[in-house]
Amino acid sequence: MIVQLRKTIAVFVQRWYPERQFFYRSRGQVRFVSLSQPVQTVLSLLLVAGLGGGVFAWVTAPSYAELAAGVAELREERNTLQAQTKSLTTQVAALQDKLGDALKQVASIPAKDTRIAELTSQQTSSQTRLLALNSQVSTLQTNLDDALKRVAEIKRSQETLVAHIQERTESNAERLEQAIAMTRLDLNKLMADSSRNSNSKLGRGGPFIPPSAAAPKSPFADMQDLFESSMVQLEAQLDRWASLESIFERLPVAPPVNTGHVSSRFGKRSDPFTEQQAFHSGIDFSAELNTPVYATAPGLVTFAGRDGPYGYVVEVDHGLGIKTRHGHLSKVLVKQGERVVLRQKIGLIGSTGRSTGPHVHFEVLYRGTPRDPANFMEAGRHVFKE
Repeated sequence: MIVQLRKTIAVFVQRWYPERQFFYRSRGQVRFVSLSQPVQTVLSLLLVAGLGGGVFAWVTAPSYAELAAGVAELREERNTLQAQTKSLTTQVAALQDKLGDALKQVASIPAKDTRIAELTSQQTSSQTRLLALNSQVSTLQTNLDDALKRVAEIKRSQETLVAHIQERTESNAERLEQAIAMTRLDLNKLMADSSRNSNSKLGRGGPFIPPSAAAPKSPFADMQDLFESSMVQLEAQLDRWASLESIFERLPVAPPVNTGHVSSRFGKRSDPFTEQQAFHSGIDFSAELNTPVYATAPGLVTFAGRDGPYGYVVEVDHGLGIKTRHGHLSKVLVKQGERVVLRQKIGLIGSTGRSTGPHVHFEVLYRGTPRDPANFMEAGRHVFKE
């Protein structure tokens, strides 16, 4: 059957589509185109197909437009739903985050409650401590007020005591200054010599600490400064008094005998042997033979023995350039190099040497120069009368 169909088609093609030639003129030239059976067959089929498609399109055009419009609407609805879905997804994610934060906050509520309880407890404890501290401060303030009152009383008492001591010190120092002035010696030179001797014997030292490195001031610093200032002034007065006492103790202000009388004074006199005018370098005290002779001040025996016209003599160095000489003794009771104290017995009255009778020749020398012993004894009476 297929073979028969092929034959029928072949006969049809040969009959209706013989090879044809088309002639045409272009630019003055004649040309032709041959159309074979296969080409004509294909062109016929294409023509039939085109006509069929046009008819199909004419028949189906309205239905297809409606479908396309429906599809477009569906696509738009899909896009809208997708956008809404995306928005909802974003909102759900945000809500989930908020829910997570809320859950965390809810979970932290017990811890916060515990912390609040702790802080409340600490606040209560702090308030209790504050009340206790306020009570302590009140007590301390009361104690401080009492202490300040006591300090004020002590200050007044100290001021009174210091003023009294200063008054006594000044009075004693003035009396000693007056007494030393009676000896006709230079007080400033004596003070300088005494200071050198004292500094050479006193050991002093310690690290240097400037005032800025001292301890910080106390609440009573002003009162303490005032008291220290008064004490510094008092200490200076006491130091001067002590220096004056040290000088006065070296002065031969006591008479060399307890009994007897002055038979010849210091200065010009008529010589007992020649009756000529002469200089007497001391004072003669007449007394019974072997009457004790005493040291008139502490010192060091620099000579003890016989010395020409002085007979038996004792010389004592009292320091500060001051020496005493006791002559015409019947007996010497001390040795050279021996230290003696005030009123120590050093010999006995005699008449040895150039002498007219029992007496003691008493000399005072300052830096080798004879001074009137009467001035020294007057100074002693000025001090000891009180």
